[in-house]
Amino acid sequence: ARFLQSASHARPVHYYLVPILYNLLPWSPAVLAGAWLGWKRRRAQPVLGLVLAWLLGGLLLLSVAKVKQEKYLLPLLPAAALLGAWALESEALRKWVCRLGVWILLLAAGVFSIAAWHFDPSLWGMVLAAALCGLAVAAFPSVPCLAAAFAVFFLAAFPLVLPLVDRQKSARPFSLEAARMAGAAPLAFYGGDLQAAYPYYAGRPVDYVSDEEGEEGLARYLDTHPGALLLIRRKELSRLPEGLKARLRVCLQESAGNNAMAAVRRVP
Repeated sequence: ARFLQSASHARPVHYYLVPILYNLLPWSPAVLAGAWLGWKRRRAQPVLGLVLAWLLGGLLLLSVAKVKQEKYLLPLLPAAALLGAWALESEALRKWVCRLGVWILLLAAGVFSIAAWHFDPSLWGMVLAAALCGLAVAAFPSVPCLAAAFAVFFLAAFPLVLPLVDRQKSARPFSLEAARMAGAAPLAFYGGDLQAAYPYYAGRPVDYVSDEEGEEGLARYLDTHPGALLLIRRKELSRLPEGLKARLRVCLQESAGNNAMAAVRRVP
């Protein structure tokens, strides 16, 4: 049922076509060339047919599934790497991929300079990393140099970019702060479904109060757990009756991935 009918993370059939390309950068052109050449030579070299079945068959299976997330592509990446490495035996393709890598890094430097100017000055470090890596590949165009340049670029991204992306895309910062604020008191979640991310990142059990129980169920839980910190989507908080909202104090408001969340307590 989850494979074909789940509405959680539901995506269209073509959802993976773009993510698989940018997840493979800067080797995407080599993988595409490897898939094309491998298809033409699959009879002469049966091992290519096996690798193609791994990559394309897995991609087809994931695309048919209703629920889709980028992390589900991970089992297919080794097959893509094999095809890309085989295609890079061509000297002409190696030179073309290196030139493309230079342009990708310089484009990244331009994008990060705009982001650093308008949003966060700490991103100037990414501008410097991208520019230096791009110039290094331009001066020494080779596959090992390109691989090393992108490794340095991504390593620089972890301390500089990940904290910013984490706050926008992940429930981790909100869950950690809510767990800290709750202390020894119960931590609870009210809504249509309890996503596993909240108890996982909070590192502790989270009580679940379903919205099927209605406002009466929520009020009953708060009365029996007076010190509890309740996690609730802000849109659901706004829909609560005024009398119930008047009994709640908002302690924390923050984005948690795609959700605007709040942590509330009952007013003594």
